[in-house]
Amino acid sequence: ATSDLDVTCIRPGVVLGEAAHREAVATLLHLRPLLSEQPNFKEVDVVLSARVPIIRLRYESQLEVDLSCHNFWPIANTRLLRAYSKIDDRVRDLGIAVKLWAKAANVCGAMYYNLSSYAFTLLVIYFMQVTTDVSLPLLPPERFADTSWDPKHYEADDNYVEKIKADWSCSLTLPELLGRFFLFYSSKFEWGEEVVSLRYSRRLRAYDPVFERLRGKHHPWLHIEDPFQLDRNLHCVLGGPEEALLRRRLKEASDACQAGNPLPGLQPSLESLLAIEVAAVAAETPVVGQAKICEETRAAPKVTNKHLKFHESSNKRTASKVCEPSARVIPASRSSSASTSAGDSPSEGADSPSDEEPIIIASRTTGDEAAHP
Repeated sequence: ATSDLDVTCIRPGVVLGEAAHREAVATLLHLRPLLSEQPNFKEVDVVLSARVPIIRLRYESQLEVDLSCHNFWPIANTRLLRAYSKIDDRVRDLGIAVKLWAKAANVCGAMYYNLSSYAFTLLVIYFMQVTTDVSLPLLPPERFADTSWDPKHYEADDNYVEKIKADWSCSLTLPELLGRFFLFYSSKFEWGEEVVSLRYSRRLRAYDPVFERLRGKHHPWLHIEDPFQLDRNLHCVLGGPEEALLRRRLKEASDACQAGNPLPGLQPSLESLLAIEVAAVAAETPVVGQAKICEETRAAPKVTNKHLKFHESSNKRTASKVCEPSARVIPASRSSSASTSAGDSPSEGADSPSDEEPIIIASRTTGDEAAHP
């Protein structure tokens, strides 16, 4: 198993545009020979024609490193996701569990025309926002949109989150949240019409005027709005057969949770431990086991609920940076079918004109968003 690190180099004063792109390419070309002199690094791939050029490296055969330059938006994404993880450990832990499952179920990885791990994180937060007995507080993305690198931002973010979370409570356990996550997206989410958006804490359809800029919203596919780049629809990487597989896997996982059966990827193995990643650097995370996810050590040794059985185990300390290069990704042929599921319906809105396919900028950890020319 390998872990992943995404690194971007930003020179103060550089702004987005053609000049920044040219400088990014020049910087990466300058770094290539220097990196080749380092015996611990192996160059895996170089993609300079992507919207955000990258050099993909492997460090000591274990750590996958995607190196980019002037890739600004991941800084804002990092701040936002980190802030959500600070509201409650269950936000972070549910994201970890879902991503482990997605990778094991072969439904994660943009290079394979699946959703990125970043997209799965947005799915988790949206589910927690719009589920009545969770109602995770909304953190306005614009508050985290400053892409300049300043450690003081994180201190201010922490103070802000402390005030926000003081008025929030949720009695659901991590296993209950996991089961409800799969139930929501397999039977309640209005696939092809509803938009996963972190900006409103309510369910809205793609033709609502607030999504006027969202590209591809007229198509009956899964819609996931980037919280900062409002024209960016993360469905762009998702191929038709891959989307159909994702829906099947979500239904299978929901059925397994309700029956108390094992889920793919949630096994007490070294691979699972190495795959665990957290939004905050060096945060404590629970070990995820087969049909068992340990609560933190303060929990009782065994917890049983209607979805799964979980037991306490040791924690694993890991760290992860959260920047990811961007790419133009050409999806496979899409399925035009979409179904409307049971559950609370999103609010109504007005139709909007169609959009072109977007250029996806992937911006979360694990290195599975491919940089296609």
